[in-house]
Amino acid sequence: MKKTMIIAPAYMTVLADVKNLPKGNEEIDVISMQEVPSGYGLLCSRVFQAFRFPYIAASMIGTNVYGDRILEYADKQGIDFTYTCEEDMGSVLVFRDPEGNTADMRVPGCELNVDYDALAEEDIDEISRIVLSADMLNGETVDDLLEYLFRTGKPAEVWMNDSIGHMKDDLVSDLLERKPLIVTEERYLKELTGIGNDLKEAMEVLQKQTQADVVVLQNRTGVFLQHGSERTLAEETGNIDTELFAALFAAGGAAGLSVPRRIAFALKLASARYTRKHLDQGRWEFEKQTLKENILEN
Repeated sequence: MKKTMIIAPAYMTVLADVKNLPKGNEEIDVISMQEVPSGYGLLCSRVFQAFRFPYIAASMIGTNVYGDRILEYADKQGIDFTYTCEEDMGSVLVFRDPEGNTADMRVPGCELNVDYDALAEEDIDEISRIVLSADMLNGETVDDLLEYLFRTGKPAEVWMNDSIGHMKDDLVSDLLERKPLIVTEERYLKELTGIGNDLKEAMEVLQKQTQADVVVLQNRTGVFLQHGSERTLAEETGNIDTELFAALFAAGGAAGLSVPRRIAFALKLASARYTRKHLDQGRWEFEKQTLKENILEN
């Protein structure tokens, strides 16, 4: 089995429970704080590691205290982050009040960059495809990233998350010219296509731009797939852990599942409350069995 190149960030989220969300420069009354290793690059690598699929974790890890803690966490998970840099890693500070309302602030760092020379040294023949997240288009090395996607010619799939709101329009166009498979949520379609309140038209336009499948999550409805001119829906009326869905969908690709089967597999596990807990506890037997069943039905 060839490797999947995962180009997405890992970073530290600092979660601060506060009495009231900050509104300005006032003093913040912090009840408690905890650090949570985060990022799509980290989650995707954890899922691939749990399934024992070959992958390259291309997240850039910095040299500050957050980088050290991410590496310590990754080592416990069996994840080998290949690339390090001499710059600081960023973090996300999340304030949460007693009602569960949140406000966040991101301090970006080297985790949004790529090392083109290091990527170029990887054996392209050993890589089956590239999985990345939209976060990486906000880094200082975005031109290098787009050049790498073009040079390798490998199939790419992109998790279009909330970072798209910070991207320049020309970068979105440049990415779509690479013909990637897009996985995103309905709420981001307007920023991707300029079309609002018309899911059908937005998905059709995006599919024509990329000439690839388009996968769109709609919470409490399910997952839509635009394949050519055909659009289908895999229903799910519960909450979907969207980031986990994207990581599981990517893992389904490594297993050789068809796109509809990848959706069914990822949707079943990403809508189950226990999946993240199983990942944290290293109890992955049910998830492996679910994958086996989907491979047999593929």
